[in-house]
Amino acid sequence: MKGLFFLESQKTYIDFKHYENIIGMEIPPMMKLFYQSFDFSESFSIPEFYHPIYESKYYIGDLVFEQLKKWPITLDKIDTLDEITNNWEIKKNEKDWYTNHLLRIAQIDIGGGIYIGMQNELKDNVILDIWDSEERNIPISNNIFDFFNGLELILNEESLYGYKYSQLYKNWGEDFWRVRS
Repeated sequence: MKGLFFLESQKTYIDFKHYENIIGMEIPPMMKLFYQSFDFSESFSIPEFYHPIYESKYYIGDLVFEQLKKWPITLDKIDTLDEITNNWEIKKNEKDWYTNHLLRIAQIDIGGGIYIGMQNELKDNVILDIWDSEERNIPISNNIFDFFNGLELILNEESLYGYKYSQLYKNWGEDFWRVRS
């Protein structure tokens, strides 16, 4: 599964002025268009399955940005606009976020995040920041549409702890998969 296919269309109007007032900057045009096009009213995360023995939920695969050969990253979570602005309020005094005008839109598995450049030459660019890396704030895509189009959900049966994908099913109204014995 690759690209924008896993996102649902936005069905409600978004008042970007509200979010811009919180962060004190204008949200870049491509980011506005993206969030107006796709529904992020709830955090998007990798599909999960419920393990009946461990009585816990686990990811069924990895959401990866394949174009990064040097830094193969997996997204843990894509944030809602409310989470994005709350994170900004909490982190705005940190040098990387405020000085570089970066707005985090997703968390990654190795510590760090995916950011949108808010001003100047990085406006609308997607930036990778790995906290423990010597290289920081690396532009990886020209805009959020290209970035999401480059994401791929890699299914990996090893992440199912001995089960097979053919054993998974979903009950009506549940947001996770179950294992059929």
